[in-house]
Amino acid sequence: MILRRGNLLKNLTEYDCNFITTNSCVKWYGELIMGAGYALQIAKLHPELPLIFGGMIQDFPKDYHLLRVGDFGAFQVNRYCYSPAVIALIKQSAHELKEYANMQSESLFSLNFPGIGFGGLSREVVLPILQQLPDNVHVWEYG
Repeated sequence: MILRRGNLLKNLTEYDCNFITTNSCVKWYGELIMGAGYALQIAKLHPELPLIFGGMIQDFPKDYHLLRVGDFGAFQVNRYCYSPAVIALIKQSAHELKEYANMQSESLFSLNFPGIGFGGLSREVVLPILQQLPDNVHVWEYG
């Protein structure tokens, strides 16, 4: 894992896939709720993503952990929108991202730092979980 600092939105084109921290709340008409933080910013840039991810989540159990469609992926940090991040979900999502990134070792992936900000967790709690990720995964902190 390589830790980067700055505005990931200005660097999206550097990556083969940009993972977005998300929940698993799907609106009655099928859109994933992407209503805060980085997820909201991506949803504004790519308004098709909430419906695509929502459809995928409806085909999976509430704990989907990791999804990918084109240049974007969903990295689950909680089950319910606007609720605190869940360490167990972050651990499982990070484990799946590690396996996926190792299989796709020629690809480069980004992830906004999960669980902090609206997730309510401290950087110190989450960072050790992320350290298992290979170096083709760049974790971004805003700043």
